[in-house]
Amino acid sequence: MSNFDIIIVNIMRRFQMEREKIIEILNEWNFWNKPLSKFYSRKKYENQIEKKYKTEEIIFLKGVRRSGKSTILINHIKNLLQQGVLKEEILFVNLEDPRFVPYLSLELLEEIKNAYLFYLNPKNKPHIFLDEIQNIEGFEKWLLKEYELKSSYLYATGSNSKLLSKEISSALSGRYLDVLVYPLDFKEFLFFKGKVVSNEFEYIANKLEIERLFEEYINYGGFPKVVLTDDVELKEEELKIRHCIGEAVPTKIFEQIASNTKIYLVKRPNINFQIFELVEFIKQYV
Repeated sequence: MSNFDIIIVNIMRRFQMEREKIIEILNEWNFWNKPLSKFYSRKKYENQIEKKYKTEEIIFLKGVRRSGKSTILINHIKNLLQQGVLKEEILFVNLEDPRFVPYLSLELLEEIKNAYLFYLNPKNKPHIFLDEIQNIEGFEKWLLKEYELKSSYLYATGSNSKLLSKEISSALSGRYLDVLVYPLDFKEFLFFKGKVVSNEFEYIANKLEIERLFEEYINYGGFPKVVLTDDVELKEEELKIRHCIGEAVPTKIFEQIASNTKIYLVKRPNINFQIFELVEFIKQYV
């Protein structure tokens, strides 16, 4: 074997190792060989995605961190599987995996897709989910290329600040549809707590419990992880983390909502007000 042949073999081996490492990481995040995790459904977002992805436009889920974007995507994956889409036709990529971080680039996106196609060999048009895509500089160029080739259904999540730039909107103009994801509203909060209130009678029957839960909602907000944490100290620690990274609700606005809501409850203690009435009141301060 000539020196040139040895060099080529070594390059191919290194390429193969890189490809194997990529698929190893992807396998941990995907559901090719394991059941899907169980999460609470957020129907109003899942229904939007279900309707919009069929247009074959790029689907962007935008919202603050930990508002539930990734979970909503996984629930959509579950819905796709129930519709008959094969596991091998779905690729979920977590671009915040620390093993990807040193290599974040357009080239990495291409290598990830190539590794996926090589090992999974999907027979039909795959669904590609890119979580926290704003970590890739110039990601819109890769999305535009994939969109024009019509080779995949594309979904992406990211923080508002980086996905709302004029440059990105211009580059992908007319090629994407937004799904804006917020922390849980009070109706979703009740659902996560195992309470379903669909009419005034159910509210009256559960009035004390609902008012207690509303107090918790005002105090701790609607971030799903916080809502599902029962321990008060852990709730507060989670909120401190969010505050440190600048993602908490602006304090003055939050305090104004809480303060005025308490005044509202005090002024009308004997009235069985409906939930939507209270929500309309709160909207004045948001």
